[in-house]
Amino acid sequence: QIPQRRHSNILQGDGVIITAMNEMINIIDVKTLNTGEKFTIKNQSMGMSLAALHDSHILAAGYSKGYVIIYDLDSSEQSNAAIPEENVDFIHKFNSHSQQKESVGITCLCFKADGSLLLSGSKDTTICIYDLLEGRPLFKFVGHKESITKVVFRGNDEIVSSSLDGTLKVWSFKD
Repeated sequence: QIPQRRHSNILQGDGVIITAMNEMINIIDVKTLNTGEKFTIKNQSMGMSLAALHDSHILAAGYSKGYVIIYDLDSSEQSNAAIPEENVDFIHKFNSHSQQKESVGITCLCFKADGSLLLSGSKDTTICIYDLLEGRPLFKFVGHKESITKVVFRGNDEIVSSSLDGTLKVWSFKD
């Protein structure tokens, strides 16, 4: 059995630390370590589950309602005050996980090394792959019986996932 553990909501990028919790994404300048020095994204409608960073300016955020938003931090207005989510530039918004389940929250995210694809795992037991260049979902994998705990890319056409059901699965896809 894979033990259940709390997911990390802290990332470190080039010159920034990112925390994601309690409806907020805080991007902190490492030189000053002041919260909101870069900016804070506030989402009033739902809790934040976690975020993943690619190339220090592309941020993927997973939300408790099951959607994923890809933000471009370089193009967003930076402010010391909390910025409502609707005022932050985003590249894509995906809502591919099941809306039929009571708890759909995104539990894990992973960028492919080249930044072209993103994986998301969810409490709804599914895994989604998104094409970030075309801005569309590519594949959805179903097979776990409980919440997804981790997803990673393995090579060019495989992903590996783990779940609270105690299983580890390898999935094939062609991007």
